[in-house]
Amino acid sequence: MTNDHTPSEMRKQIHMLERQVDRFEQENAALQARQDILVSLNDNIALGITVWVQDGTLLHANRGFTDLTGYTQEDIPDLESWFPAAYPDPDYRAEVMADWTDSGQEPQVTREFRINCRDGQPKDIEFRGAFLPDGKAIVTLADITKRKHTEEALKSSEERYRTVWENTGAAGLIMQSDTTIAKVNSEYEKLSRMSKHEREGKMSWTEFVLPD
Repeated sequence: MTNDHTPSEMRKQIHMLERQVDRFEQENAALQARQDILVSLNDNIALGITVWVQDGTLLHANRGFTDLTGYTQEDIPDLESWFPAAYPDPDYRAEVMADWTDSGQEPQVTREFRINCRDGQPKDIEFRGAFLPDGKAIVTLADITKRKHTEEALKSSEERYRTVWENTGAAGLIMQSDTTIAKVNSEYEKLSRMSKHEREGKMSWTEFVLPD
């Protein structure tokens, strides 16, 4: 009868256990490395990341959220705390709350709102929300204040240019490289007795040049 517990068999079993332990330690180390990467990303990414429970409780807020808004999770434990703090104006707050309520029917949403930070500074924020099947919502926050200021400055510049263009007192047109008329002003309309709709993007300026 063979003895299964001979020194040779025992060494084999010990070797197998050691290999299993090594494999477990390697897998555990790889898992820990992935977790460390996720934690590092969560803490150092230039975005606010929040996780909300269906009842409105703030389950998680990363460092980026605090850096962006000034608020900590202790300051904002739930939505009842967030909305009055971020949107002190009651009319604007009601508008924002209504918008979020409507968007809850969508799996993913993107919204832009101006919030009031903890130090009283206003910031334009882009919110991106993903609503999970278990009722939780992951919402990221990105500061778009500079982009908004640039867009507003560009819009203001365009309006000033349009005012000068339309009130210069002289007929003017802008043409494309293929000689198509891209834009005409009001004085040009009066001179040519044709509307912008008839000219812009449809006619070449060469049609109005007399042949030699």
